[in-house]
Amino acid sequence: MSYNREDREMFDAKCGDCGTDCQVPFQPKQDRPVYCRECFQNHKPEPRQGGRFGGRSGGNDRGSRFGKEMTDHEKCMMQNAEIVEMIVKYHLDQRKTDLYIAENASKITDNINKLF
Repeated sequence: MSYNREDREMFDAKCGDCGTDCQVPFQPKQDRPVYCRECFQNHKPEPRQGGRFGGRSGGNDRGSRFGKEMTDHEKCMMQNAEIVEMIVKYHLDQRKTDLYIAENASKITDNINKLF
């Protein structure tokens, strides 16, 4: 299925910076500003550093990409990502431990037998 920009529903809005009437491809909300094409260029976030996931690490004092405080949803998503990362690291370490035990099972068994 191909996507055609001309088929997209457009909504009337007023630019939050210059006041120009414009159209946007989403339903504007009263509590958030909408920008015309020209003003939007001034509000684009800086490109992320460090690859796909932004290269961020440590601490919970991260702001959103627009320099505002993170929403509860964003904080929750960030915490979930950190938990998943810790689980993956744990399982990788556990796999290394399991491989070490499997490779050294006879030595371990001999050492246990010597104790009894």
